[in-house]
Amino acid sequence: MLDSDAEVPQEMLVEYEKLLKKSYTENFDELYKTDLLKVIGKDGYGSHIVLLIPCFIVSSGADPEKTLRYAILTLDPIVKENYVLILCETHTSWLTDAVYAYAKQCKEGKKNEEKKKKKVTNCDGAKRYDTLPRKYKKNLKKLYLVHSGFMSKTMLTIVTPFVSAKFWKKVEYIEKLEDLFLKLNINPTYYLRCFPYIVQRNEEVLLGGNTVSVFGADLEILCQRFGKTYMEYKHIPSIIVDFLTHLLKPEIVNTKDLFYLQTDANTLYGIIGDIEYGEPTTDFNNIPSLVCSFKLFLDTQKHGLLGKEAFTRLYHLKTVSASDKSIRSVLFKLYDKLEPGVKECVVCLLEFFKTVSMYSSENNMTVETLAKIFAPTFFRPRVPNAVFSQCIPLANKCLQMIIESPDILTVS
Repeated sequence: MLDSDAEVPQEMLVEYEKLLKKSYTENFDELYKTDLLKVIGKDGYGSHIVLLIPCFIVSSGADPEKTLRYAILTLDPIVKENYVLILCETHTSWLTDAVYAYAKQCKEGKKNEEKKKKKVTNCDGAKRYDTLPRKYKKNLKKLYLVHSGFMSKTMLTIVTPFVSAKFWKKVEYIEKLEDLFLKLNINPTYYLRCFPYIVQRNEEVLLGGNTVSVFGADLEILCQRFGKTYMEYKHIPSIIVDFLTHLLKPEIVNTKDLFYLQTDANTLYGIIGDIEYGEPTTDFNNIPSLVCSFKLFLDTQKHGLLGKEAFTRLYHLKTVSASDKSIRSVLFKLYDKLEPGVKECVVCLLEFFKTVSMYSSENNMTVETLAKIFAPTFFRPRVPNAVFSQCIPLANKCLQMIIESPDILTVS
């Protein structure tokens, strides 16, 4: 029976300590960057909150044994105290090889390759819960199963005879994140960001509401709902993080004529569909489709990134033949009126373009070239305006100025 008070055999504890020791020297960057497993804070009762989203197992590219060591390294410091586990089963099929292998590894410990491939019954899997150190079970206060499907509920029903009543009382099904936040007694506005786009979108689909689209959604809303830490920035939308992370890979950022690349419609529709769906295995390594979808994302904002007044102020600067000092002053004021999340995104993008320009000897993307390509992205009017073409040279100049010196926007 699965019993919180049961002690683990000494040989299992020795094996666990070996895995933990090995994890201290490993590089888990590919797993850390995913939303597979993370500790997101504490609930209103002082318990650590652990979030596990198995659908990201495949996208991490890590083998099950390494994933297990990553989980042990992440959880070992916090399971010494009370904790709750949130298992988001969004788009998770427990019958896929990757998810099955991960679940099996977490319960078995390290096994040889042939045993990993061998199928086991759900009952066997349940029994192997006992291989974890006692602290994992004793200090687990709740297991919240979010967005569980029919298969998952059926599997849990099958293992019921092997589960102690004490453990079963810890399991709770959750249909809506709103209910989860109430159960945990936590701030929904803050913690919503911890649940990636695919989870939030799936819930909207299940509830029959209008689903948010990353293409065309207000940038501030994306920051509030899907903002995550990227470099020194706190709330950059996850889709922007994905774009910039891949575009800055050495094999991509050095591509000749990078932001002039084009792709065919079918390929572009494919990656856009995957992004809209929140597909964890979206192929960002097709460079032309990556570039085109990035540019499309920026250009589906309702107006230029410097705000709805950007074009009007730009046109005024042109008509009065403004000095560089006046231009800097206007750019500072435009930036100052932006929402907090948009401010971070704008500076983040400018720093990104500045970094890309450092590889201009290979990619031909000088600051001047980047300004010509992306000036409309920053100054485009909300409604098409015939006189915008007259402002293009000045828009290019303005963007070139703030790519070279982003602090123009932040220092008066």
